[in-house]
Amino acid sequence: MYILGINATTHDQAVCLLKDGRVVFAIEEERLSRYKFSSLRPKMAMQQALALAGIGWKDIDYVGYTWRPWRYFLDETRWRMGRMFRRPAASIYSLVQMEHIFTSHLHDIWYIKQLTGKKPLVLDHHICHCASTFLASPFERAAILSIDNRGEGVTTMFARGEGSKIEALKQVRIQHSLGKVYSGLTYHLGFRPELDEYKVMGLASYGEPEYYDVFKKLISLNSDGGFKVDTKLCNVDLDGRPTKRLIDIIGPVRDRWDPITQKHKNIASSLQKVLEEAVLHLARQLYRMTRADSLCLTGGVAYNSVANGRLESEGPFKNIFIPSCVGDAGTSIGSALYIYNSILGKPRDYVMDSASLGLSYTNEEIKQALNTCKVKYRKEENIARTTARLLADGNIMGWFQGKMEFGPRALGNRSILADPRRAEMKDLVNKYVKRREEFRPFAPSVLEEDREVYFEAKYDCPFMTSVCPVKPEYRDKIPAVTHFDGTARIQTVNKKANPRYWEMINELKKITGIGVVLNTSFNVRDEPIVCSPLDAVGCFYSSGMDYLAIGDYLVLKQ
Repeated sequence: MYILGINATTHDQAVCLLKDGRVVFAIEEERLSRYKFSSLRPKMAMQQALALAGIGWKDIDYVGYTWRPWRYFLDETRWRMGRMFRRPAASIYSLVQMEHIFTSHLHDIWYIKQLTGKKPLVLDHHICHCASTFLASPFERAAILSIDNRGEGVTTMFARGEGSKIEALKQVRIQHSLGKVYSGLTYHLGFRPELDEYKVMGLASYGEPEYYDVFKKLISLNSDGGFKVDTKLCNVDLDGRPTKRLIDIIGPVRDRWDPITQKHKNIASSLQKVLEEAVLHLARQLYRMTRADSLCLTGGVAYNSVANGRLESEGPFKNIFIPSCVGDAGTSIGSALYIYNSILGKPRDYVMDSASLGLSYTNEEIKQALNTCKVKYRKEENIARTTARLLADGNIMGWFQGKMEFGPRALGNRSILADPRRAEMKDLVNKYVKRREEFRPFAPSVLEEDREVYFEAKYDCPFMTSVCPVKPEYRDKIPAVTHFDGTARIQTVNKKANPRYWEMINELKKITGIGVVLNTSFNVRDEPIVCSPLDAVGCFYSSGMDYLAIGDYLVLKQ
């Protein structure tokens, strides 16, 4: 049985192909179209899924669609019309925006029906989020928490998962959104809302919570375990942007080209602290409702790895599962699993223990691409050992191996690597390779068995979803991946899940005595992570990397 899960919302377009209950392929459209944050319909991703499986549209049994446009239309219209007399201009703007999104969804559903010959099963957005984490988790029973900007008319969902069933327990409606507030302040700080929130999270570690009391009023926590957003401080009609009352307190909007001051860092720090407390508050309420030992977390807010780290260290749950893609792209997996397990009642037979769900290339295909590009290269007997030696010598390496990861993190298949012992590597990679802001941190990949040697982490973290403290005695030994506040967003590398990447880090450990490598995604600023060998060669030669390890080949610049 083949099931195609499709996310075609206004961002994170993605496709998942399920075969007999197991994910065999998942990819974001941007990796193929090469348009970062593409809003294009995921046609290329759908075609690639079928080609990889060697099937046609007639072989697809079910198609899942991750948004209910009519529910969105009714909820949005009811809410906006109720606010028309208080905020007429903002409400009219929002209604026009809503109409565009609504008609886009209807057209997408019609297009998919014409293409596949099957009417898609239109599913609740947050249920798809919940399914993407619980039905892909190792837990038979778990609490589920989904927090994002918004679904159709819901921003947060409390749920319970048991077996193949997901039960929604409580919802927070559209006017109260942690994701929307964070996006609004992202805009205020001069970044792109719904795209650059991770920059605000990184900036927060350099600041002090000067405006903590102000943001505590903006997001007030209720005794029933929920929260409310003060609309006098946050304009929920305009994507959560601060109102004039809040701007008078924290200052004007920063132009994206203006310098970042300590005040901006303090705003980010204050916002981050309030968000972390809100997430902990919601998790504790969910625990009281379910008394489950395990938590499955999802939604765009679950990309906030600092909040996740606090949840792991201070929260009530013994086990936490966060998949590689908790954003809207991940709902493509959730929709397919929900159809197979929850609607059709099939037993669960899939656990996401690896994010390697995308395209891969043989050595012969890689060699052909290198010859086409007329680059200088040589074949290595042991590419992992060669890479480790070059990293130890201070080189910055491109690393292109195996199947591409699903989700926004490079996890050792499409990565740029450097020696974390060298403090200057953070600035070098930011300036000459990634071409991005100097405050942006980098993540360490560590051998799973060495996690507790270097980091104060309670759990393995294969998908780079949580921040934890670096042990004090190692902060000076791996400075390039240690954040300003002494923490790091770690990735634990399992030998079985990613043997070549594990081998490379182990070889680096033999040379340097440190089983950690600096890992960042194989792309430059505002470009998608590389997908094909041609993408990798192009990125390599247009940036400051020294070598490229691609398959069994080492590409040289000199």
